[in-house]
Amino acid sequence: MGRTLRRVPMDFDHPIGKLWPGYVPPTWRPCPKSGVDCFSGGTAAGAWLESIARLIAMVGDEGAVSTQAAGLRARGRTYPHPYLTSWDQAPRNRVRGGLVPLTDDLRALVEGLSGTKHGNSLLGFDAYRIAHKLAEVAGMPDRWDWCKVCNGTGTHPDDIAASESWEPTHPPTGDGYQLWETTSEGSPESPVFASLDELCSWCADNATTFANYRASAAKWREMLDTNLVMHVEGNVAFM
Repeated sequence: MGRTLRRVPMDFDHPIGKLWPGYVPPTWRPCPKSGVDCFSGGTAAGAWLESIARLIAMVGDEGAVSTQAAGLRARGRTYPHPYLTSWDQAPRNRVRGGLVPLTDDLRALVEGLSGTKHGNSLLGFDAYRIAHKLAEVAGMPDRWDWCKVCNGTGTHPDDIAASESWEPTHPPTGDGYQLWETTSEGSPESPVFASLDELCSWCADNATTFANYRASAAKWREMLDTNLVMHVEGNVAFM
């Protein structure tokens, strides 16, 4: 956990362990059209295309692993994917029953749409790339599937503007010495002391340099003098 020294007024009384509000950026609300006309920053048409692309990616994945089906079954991997076997529109073999085979040329087709080689059946194809390629082939303009209200961010436009203009407000400065944590946005970790030596003595008994590791008052003084608190283990420094 990061630690740093701050100089604050002696009567600074912000609660220990509570985030300093000046370091907390504005909260982000979802787009006003979220769930109605906006779906994670995309339009309804974009959401449909993404779902179709995921299905195409799944079909390509299954085609890529078809030659490994026996080995996959032995490892507990269902083949074909249960979603495909339960899909009413999936092509069926009228003679043998079950799905029409998912063959390796399906993999080649989906590789062409995604612009990537399958490589590893555990990773699968990227549905986003497939959706983008389908839109490109259809001649759709760039960002055609972006929500016009939030410009594809999925976030309330007012919150984006507030976030871009936001700047942190530091606690007041003074003659006191206080230990702060910097792992989160930032909060005080110790009382305010009149001298650095008093703070270091408190840290030796009450603070850690990393995880559960502690340091002597002299070591704390050395670290806070350079404002670099760490725990060294061999050749590795933990901060």
